[in-house]
Amino acid sequence: MRLKDKIKAREKLELPFNKKIVLFFGQRGYSPYLPTRDDELRNVVFLILGPKKMDILEKFSSDPDIVVREEKVLTKEKFDLYLFACDAVVLHKFQAKYEAVVSSTAFQALGTGCPLFVPKRSDFFQSFSAEVLKYTDREQLKSNLINIILKDEEKNKKLKEAAFRFAKKYSGENIAKEYLVLFEKLISLSK
Repeated sequence: MRLKDKIKAREKLELPFNKKIVLFFGQRGYSPYLPTRDDELRNVVFLILGPKKMDILEKFSSDPDIVVREEKVLTKEKFDLYLFACDAVVLHKFQAKYEAVVSSTAFQALGTGCPLFVPKRSDFFQSFSAEVLKYTDREQLKSNLINIILKDEEKNKKLKEAAFRFAKKYSGENIAKEYLVLFEKLISLSK
């Protein structure tokens, strides 16, 4: 689990301090699943993060609460900074060209305490349950975002706790301990 100061992260990234921020991060276009920005999401900043060559139509928006950041290379440290600065992350990674295992980006995000929203039918997130919030379409995504970041603090807290439990259970340290126990058993059986 990696917790950092949200204010310092926002300062480094030159993001507003007084608004909720939702980070949208994915490999392909964002427009098909972005929630409608209406009165309920009026004071929520949509921070869209993508590679420089990706077509992000929202970069032409006149809405001051749609912020587009294009990163040529996104290091683990820089991605963490974005995660620490935000109140929620939408990780729209839908289907793989080949058989998918999991999204390593999701594992990185789960340890930061930032609620994670993922597509319900995505190949990448089948192994996750209570530690992420799944959506089927943009309306359900919008509803989930409103509930978690604006209305239901208790549900937000439970989602974060589940994510921390998952991150701790599958941490490198715990996996290494399991291997040590396994190897010790195998050595004792061979004697």
